[in-house]
Amino acid sequence: MKKIVIFLVVLFSVLGGINSSSLVLGGDSAGVSLEIIEPFFKIFVHSPKNITYEFDKGAFFNLDLNVSANAPVDIWQYVLFEPERVRAGPTILGGNEIANVGFVPNTTLTAVRWDNELNVSALAVDGREDDERVDFYIQVNNSAPIISGIDPEFFICEGTSSLPSFISLFFGAKDIDEMDLFFGIEPVEPAYGLFFLGTNPQQNISPYLTILNSSMISSSLYENPGVYSLNISVGENALEPPLSDTGEQPLADRKSLDLTVIEVNSPPNIINPVGVQTVWNNGDNSTFFHDFNVTDDESGDETLGGLNFNVSFNPNGALFGIDSLGVVNFDASGLLVGVFDVSVCVTDESLPLSNIHPDILTYCGQDGLNQTTCNVFELTITDENRPPEIIDFYPLDLNFSAGGTDSLFFNVSERDPDGTTPDAYWYVDSVFKEFDNMSLIDEFEFSFGCGVSGEHPVRVDVTDGELNTSLQWNVTVNLVSCPSPPASSGGGGGGGGVTPSCVPQWGCDNWRVCRDVDDGLASGALSGDSFRDIRAECDGQGARGDFCGFQVRGCSVINTCDRTTGKPDTLQSCYFTENPSCSDGIKNCHSDSCELLVDCGGPCGPCATCSDGIQNQGEGGVDCGGPCANSCPVELPLKPSVSIYFWILLGLVVLILVVWAYRVWRKKRFVA
Repeated sequence: MKKIVIFLVVLFSVLGGINSSSLVLGGDSAGVSLEIIEPFFKIFVHSPKNITYEFDKGAFFNLDLNVSANAPVDIWQYVLFEPERVRAGPTILGGNEIANVGFVPNTTLTAVRWDNELNVSALAVDGREDDERVDFYIQVNNSAPIISGIDPEFFICEGTSSLPSFISLFFGAKDIDEMDLFFGIEPVEPAYGLFFLGTNPQQNISPYLTILNSSMISSSLYENPGVYSLNISVGENALEPPLSDTGEQPLADRKSLDLTVIEVNSPPNIINPVGVQTVWNNGDNSTFFHDFNVTDDESGDETLGGLNFNVSFNPNGALFGIDSLGVVNFDASGLLVGVFDVSVCVTDESLPLSNIHPDILTYCGQDGLNQTTCNVFELTITDENRPPEIIDFYPLDLNFSAGGTDSLFFNVSERDPDGTTPDAYWYVDSVFKEFDNMSLIDEFEFSFGCGVSGEHPVRVDVTDGELNTSLQWNVTVNLVSCPSPPASSGGGGGGGGVTPSCVPQWGCDNWRVCRDVDDGLASGALSGDSFRDIRAECDGQGARGDFCGFQVRGCSVINTCDRTTGKPDTLQSCYFTENPSCSDGIKNCHSDSCELLVDCGGPCGPCATCSDGIQNQGEGGVDCGGPCANSCPVELPLKPSVSIYFWILLGLVVLILVVWAYRVWRKKRFVA
């Protein structure tokens, strides 16, 4: 018997955690008493469980956090962690601690979409500890992205744009599923010329929203008035494996607009205007000859007869005229000495009335009628010309030091003994920067910019058109390092020409047709390094062997920068097929365009969207429910209208009258 008791004690010690000191064996009577303390401290997580939870899109993912323990607990703590995951493409998300808080059972927690790792720990009153881990998944049906910032009509004036020589239309898109987004535009070349899509970095506002901003720019439409019908689409990149396993497909949105480029009447352009002029009233240099060469976008140049020239003087007079070709040939011999303000103006023809857009004044600030450009300058007739004089200047120190990014201010005050108002020409490092005229005080502001150092001259030449006076400052520029990425800088008044800082703005056209990667290597279109990179990308995307392909596209800097900083990718892998089409089940490019999603968009039919007026892609109704943001209206039971009751009542009355009339007729017939 004693052996059995000892065996049980050992067994309980192993399985139940018995404290050996609690074992008491009897003496003479061979009796045994056991004092069994409580087992190891243990906590239990009843909710959430290691399962998948389904939520509606846009909802907060709140779950009950129900726990218990087999002993009194002093402190409860949980840590919610979002495991690292790779989105479609190179972007890696997750690996974040979402919450680390103490709590009191039972409560709720807010999870994140997709994978969640929950660690619950507890400290017992007696100091013992335990923890439990739960891995669960939040499933939300994929929803369509939404384009914003696009009106059905968009107006822009010919030749006016925030970017030089481009039309710009800025818009954005958002997606509550955190998908990587991309834009597409239809039609593309050759219908309207080459379009670019300049895209800003995507913002991922986890866990509910992705925002992508972009712009459409076109150099072709900029100079071509008319109405152009465009479709702008946004699509989701291939869904992540957890979503694709559910059978869901990427979704898209599409907006249509009519882009109207309003024709404007551009003012004439005087190609070679003149500044201050001085001629003698006797001997040499008594002739002023100048050809005011003029061009006009609508009227052509002066040889076509669509431009009218005139000249005026202050004080009033008629020193000389100007011919129909814009040529002045003036001889001042024998005339009185004097200073004259001369205004040479050229006026073009108005637009044809039939071409003037009714909203031209609203959007373009002009009426499309005649436009005039003038060149105003001073003409001095003298018999003893003297050079102009600089009577004051700033900075007073002609040799000084400054930081590269400092904004430097220069000015000069001048006079001319003959009464002429001189012109001023400003130079930095002997490079012309600014022209000032018709003023006796001339100012110039300039910044050398970051990355510039050493001694640099700043010079001003003051002239009456014949004789000059100059002043030069010698500036020792102290180096200021450029930030990374470089930030644009520069001074006013023509300054900033030597600064190396420039932030390029990139625009890219569409990806070309997918080509076989082996053919690309054999033809020299791919280098060895590019070939290996594409092969690696294909392997990661499941496009191995003969299905591995590559695509290229053109990207250009659309502002004045000539750097390669921030240049977008111009080479990517793709799923190759010999004869791409709109029915091959592959998202690819063909027929001079690229599909937006698999077999839709671009050269194929439009992709299903939440604005196409069709019940498709799992919608609960037309463009509502399912992946669409709009909820379908609740269908109420049909209630009969008042008119229905009226007709029912009228029918009963008629029936009663018919029955009554029939009975009266039968009664009379029986009596007869």
